[in-house]
Amino acid sequence: MPFVIAFAVGLALMPLARWAGLALGIVDKPSGDDLKIHAKPISLLGGLATIASALAAQMLVGGGFAWPVVAAAVMALAVGLLDDLFRLPPILRVALIGGVGAILVAGNVGIDRLGLAAGVGVILLVLACANAVNIIDGQDGLAGGVAAVAGLGIAAVLALRGDGEGTSLGLALAGGLAAFLVWNRPPARIFLGDGGAYAVGMLLAVLAARAVEAGDLRGLLAAGAALGILAFEVAFSIGRRVTSGARLAGGDRLHSYDLVAARWGRTGSTLTFWALGAVCAAGAILVSSLPVLAGALLLGIGVVPAAWWGVWLWSRRPLAREGPPASQDPG
Repeated sequence: MPFVIAFAVGLALMPLARWAGLALGIVDKPSGDDLKIHAKPISLLGGLATIASALAAQMLVGGGFAWPVVAAAVMALAVGLLDDLFRLPPILRVALIGGVGAILVAGNVGIDRLGLAAGVGVILLVLACANAVNIIDGQDGLAGGVAAVAGLGIAAVLALRGDGEGTSLGLALAGGLAAFLVWNRPPARIFLGDGGAYAVGMLLAVLAARAVEAGDLRGLLAAGAALGILAFEVAFSIGRRVTSGARLAGGDRLHSYDLVAARWGRTGSTLTFWALGAVCAAGAILVSSLPVLAGALLLGIGVVPAAWWGVWLWSRRPLAREGPPASQDPG
């Protein structure tokens, strides 16, 4: 039910968010290069509608929600909006997103039983998830689909652990993202924007923290598995930029999904990452049911082909770059 309600509310809000973005000038303008190949300005308020629909569904049928989550979502959206409009310096952006995590820590969101000693971990988790969603938001339909599948995976883990509120939040987030995908499918008519990416990442971090609280080490391993695609892209981005001497901050068309798209097309790339995300979600459910050592071994086995694939993609990048640009939304 949270999924259905969030989806319905999201479908109603998306055209309004698109109109508001265009009317207020909160848009991603074409740049005429490979980074932004869309032909006309696209509204950046899709994330606002997504988060609003998810929180509305959680309030209506999910047993309510912690107000620190709402405050953190508002701050994440605001930070992203400022970043979209004014391109914040990286250090300031990191500090402000860290402040989003600090709001959750102050409200004991997802760490009630773990204690405040886990607060630093929660802040780091928010930073990682927020930036990961933003990094992967570079291809129409990609970030929304991957994040929705990850949310569903953690929701299933929380359901197995009896966390009804967390399960509802995961389903509501997935429903809001599903509505976003209706408007973000190629050619996209609305984008998440940095605010949407940061807020979606923050909610995924909340879900992951709840999984750890509910399942201890099993929950930690399950959350890591569910967020596997996001973790892979962050590791790939850092690794390739460090080895090539490129700046860690800044956009380009050498993300893993860009390299896959150059070979299989944008649709093929998006579907590939959706499928891999579903495998990660299924793995999360399996890991949550296994003994800790068995789950850790399974997760470790999964890292090996992921690392090999990342090295292979990067080593073949000259051939991959001969293809067309991979996206309309560089994220």
